[in-house]
Amino acid sequence: MATNSTETDVIVNAGKVTKIPRYNVISLRVSQEERRYLDSLIVGRNKSVSDVMREALSFYSSHGSHV
Repeated sequence: MATNSTETDVIVNAGKVTKIPRYNVISLRVSQEERRYLDSLIVGRNKSVSDVMREALSFYSSHGSHV
């Protein structure tokens, strides 16, 4: 049985863990202040800026335009 996890982006099938490849790239320009803020979010959390942006996108999509 395959299980998808959006946080870890892996497939678990018969006990074997396989990373899901990503092919889509989005480039985003941010100010120095925004970059410092993003950097502060990832310090000590073992996450990348991409991980934080995916979490933000997931949060926004689950809450709609009410954010």
